[in-house]
Amino acid sequence: MGRSITRLRVASGAVVLIIAAFLFAYPTQSLLAQQRAVNESRRNLASIEKENAELRIQAKRLRMTSEIERVAREKYNMARPNEKAYTVVLQPPKRQTTTTTSR
Repeated sequence: MGRSITRLRVASGAVVLIIAAFLFAYPTQSLLAQQRAVNESRRNLASIEKENAELRIQAKRLRMTSEIERVAREKYNMARPNEKAYTVVLQPPKRQTTTTTSR
């Protein structure tokens, strides 16, 4: 009788420990996952803020007539009246083929 009570106590203690482990492990895992998500969001925010700052600078430059003209000439091949725009097309280098003959 004494042994069965001891076994029952050991078994119930083991069950309590297993339940406690599950109750501790799940919130810890969830907390770690949330922490990783927060860190990733912070990195994304920093990247977006950097891009936003660069776009503000670009927008400020595009308010200047000289910058508008530069973009129009470079990207859209535009020219002023009485000007001629030329496009230089570079040809890729010719490939040299070599042949070997076996004797």
